[in-house]
Amino acid sequence: MISAGRRNEPVARWIRRAARPQRVRLVHLGRPWASLRHFDLVISTPQYQLPCVGNVLHNSLPLHRVRSELLASSGEHWQPKLQHLPRPYTVILAGGSSANLVLDRATTERMRHQAKALVRRSGGSLLVSTSKRTPLAARETLSRFDGIPAHIYHWRADDPDNPYLAYLALGDQFIVTGESISMLTEACATGKPVHIFCPGKGADAGNPLPGRPQRSARQRFNQVSNRHAPKRWRRDVSAIHSHLINSGRAAWLGEPLKDGDRPAANADLDRAVKRVRKLFTHAHPGGHSNP
Repeated sequence: MISAGRRNEPVARWIRRAARPQRVRLVHLGRPWASLRHFDLVISTPQYQLPCVGNVLHNSLPLHRVRSELLASSGEHWQPKLQHLPRPYTVILAGGSSANLVLDRATTERMRHQAKALVRRSGGSLLVSTSKRTPLAARETLSRFDGIPAHIYHWRADDPDNPYLAYLALGDQFIVTGESISMLTEACATGKPVHIFCPGKGADAGNPLPGRPQRSARQRFNQVSNRHAPKRWRRDVSAIHSHLINSGRAAWLGEPLKDGDRPAANADLDRAVKRVRKLFTHAHPGGHSNP
């Protein structure tokens, strides 16, 4: 049984209890809310700060869907639609708000300003994609790039012609909002330059935001929880940021990227598959006890 998300945990555990427990192995992706002892394997990443025990596999980045064949197909489909735009392509991937990042109009305006400056230095065009979580004010701000050629896509549910994968395939460099670990991982998997946008980071950190960001009640709760809740409930995305920057995969927007080759998609998926296969040859790997 492979699960992800806290709502699926009790279902997976119930199935094992209803079956013959010794014939069922439980694998959880991310951070489980139940005790680690209930799982044969937990595949996690640094932001969840899980302990180093036998049944936890610590990958450097989340698993992702970016594969060369998939990107090639999407890029081939979209290339004729974008060929009127001059290269290189700078791609903006915008997420949403989190406990530490409020993507309001003022914050997005800062990102827009820095993105325009980057394109003026490198030349070329902008490819902009919002996501399901992008607030309306941010969407509106990211619709205006006067004087710079751009293709702008605003996320729509169940859209068969979403260019996200094509942007990954055709983009020459990326700007990604720092709260979205999935989009950061997928952009870095291309092996191309990635710039992380996060308020208070990078060369523009000293310029105060015009106006005070307005946080929702849920965002304020998440921020307080992130500071004061037990460690196993927290999510520290800065651990992922540090890994990406220290390994040369990314840099803060406004700061120079490290020279040298950037590693493409890492071996985390292969490591995860090997550990799952071991569950079929080793009974009760370290840390597991039947519920």
